[in-house]
Amino acid sequence: MNTRNQKLIRRAIVLVVAVAVTGTAMASPAVNPVTADDVFEAYPFLDGKMVPEVTVNDLLTIAEQVSVQRQEHAYVMRAAGASMMIPGTGQFLVGETGRGIAHLSAGLAITGATATGAWFLLPEDLTSILGDKAAMETYFQEWRPELLPAAGVIAGGSVLYAINTMW
Repeated sequence: MNTRNQKLIRRAIVLVVAVAVTGTAMASPAVNPVTADDVFEAYPFLDGKMVPEVTVNDLLTIAEQVSVQRQEHAYVMRAAGASMMIPGTGQFLVGETGRGIAHLSAGLAITGATATGAWFLLPEDLTSILGDKAAMETYFQEWRPELLPAAGVIAGGSVLYAINTMW
């Protein structure tokens, strides 16, 4: 067998062993498939080793590195998810209290200003019948262009809130 084929076989075997050890830790729908070059780049201590030469310590090193990466990714995703629900909570989780307070305050201000602005832009005939289901059904049976300013404020507030949560 020539040297090129030996090298390809060696890389394929090391790749299979590395993937088997790490399991699904490196796999994710959002991640590109792992190649032998990826494994050797990430774990340079494996390059040049044949499968019998790979030690348990090598495999444990790979498992530890992958575990730390997965934990960091999970932590970041949890903080991001928390911030999407309530602005600032992700910052509180990662210890950025000042930024958390700023985002939470901005979220509350945007929500309050949007609700207040929309309320004051609603037509008087609508605000006088709030709570009366039959009157509300009658009111909304036809097109009401006078509701557009309030709808515009709500749309603008929603955009600002989304920007605040993603910032």
